[in-house]
Amino acid sequence: MSSELETQRKRLAKSERDVAEHIFERIATAANNAMKGSSLEADVLRAALVSTRREGSMNNDAPLTAEELTKFAKSGVVMNRKRRKMKDGNPKNKVNTAALMEQIESLESYQDDSWDDMLALTDVLEAFGCLTRVSDSVDVDSDNENDRESVMYDVTQAGINIGMLGFENSLWCLVAIGGAWDVANASYQLDEFRSSWEDFNDEYLVDAINEDDISQNAADSQQKKDKNNKMPKPQQEAESLLSLLCSLSPSELAGYVSCLVSEGSRSSASIVESFQTLSPTMQQVVQSTLSSMERLLEVQKKCSVDESSVKCQLELGTFEVVAEWASGCSWNEALEISGSAPGDLIRTLNRALDALRQLGNLPYVPIRGTDLDGVTVHETSRGIHPIIRKMCREAAIAMDRYPVKDPLLFDSEEGEDTSENDDEEQDISDDLINSEEIVYTEEEQSKPYEKSSE
Repeated sequence: MSSELETQRKRLAKSERDVAEHIFERIATAANNAMKGSSLEADVLRAALVSTRREGSMNNDAPLTAEELTKFAKSGVVMNRKRRKMKDGNPKNKVNTAALMEQIESLESYQDDSWDDMLALTDVLEAFGCLTRVSDSVDVDSDNENDRESVMYDVTQAGINIGMLGFENSLWCLVAIGGAWDVANASYQLDEFRSSWEDFNDEYLVDAINEDDISQNAADSQQKKDKNNKMPKPQQEAESLLSLLCSLSPSELAGYVSCLVSEGSRSSASIVESFQTLSPTMQQVVQSTLSSMERLLEVQKKCSVDESSVKCQLELGTFEVVAEWASGCSWNEALEISGSAPGDLIRTLNRALDALRQLGNLPYVPIRGTDLDGVTVHETSRGIHPIIRKMCREAAIAMDRYPVKDPLLFDSEEGEDTSENDDEEQDISDDLINSEEIVYTEEEQSKPYEKSSE
């Protein structure tokens, strides 16, 4: 018994030492010492402490404690989140932060908004066809928290892809390779705005076009609408982006993927200069990707997703050097192209290689005959296309050389028959050549897939 008591005393003494050495204890001690003087700085600190404390909660002359600092720190985080939520709802509203503790305690029932953030992310994933509701017994628009907790979801193939990716915004990367789109049409207001803008441009330019051209353009426009009206706009954009990506070489796809995961290029070239150096096809890819990015950002904003989770980037500064490295250029040539230090270049290439490896390791799922028929409207997103997956693997293998090396490039599953997968991918490529796309003519459709099927 005495030995146990001694052990508890030692634990208590250790805990007291840990508390005394805590950073908040040291800050409180330093602040109290600073407030003892009669200088202007001491008066400012005392006034700040009084204004921060809730009125009547304690003696304003009492020294600052570490417990108070803990509460102040927590209340600061809470008010920042509350300010962000109110700003999203009404930008003109302002939050009074004169007395942080009083503001927190005046809330009727404060709860950590992490659950709200998770619900917002769930709504976005559901809108983009990555999750599907198992039961319709719960009202989709219900604000009852208990109702939301009882909702059950099935994870689609696109959702499985996102769960296997380790990017800052894995949904954005899947959208950028044509694997997911707004199947719920939650971004319909964006389409309305774009349509209104196009009508405005048509009216503005009508005087500059003769009547024959107007009639011809109207007929062409109507014909195009009749052809595309079977698919929602988000799915059309995804199909268009996928067709463009399939027309790239593996090295170009490597450069494109690097733009999605780059930390930021230190190149002095502007975005416009980087864009102008791209090939015409790659420029179309960028334009199509920006449309998809705008749609994703619109849905994320509509669902009130936390700002730290909505990052979508397309850094063109890394495209050239990564594409050239995947094409087989030497290390010295890559250094000259990038204009960066060796360490920075290795980090850029490693990030691109890691992204390609992750995409190439996603499960192989053969495409169905209705996936690219230009008619079928899909209720869920398909996930990564097998041709894109194959190109990512080829690009990763090409990049995997000294001084950039990945010891575990691709996962080898037990019993996996890679030759059979290659045959299946070849069959899919052949089927796509004969399929009708919704964006391109038959002559244009054959070009993207001829290269991939070689």
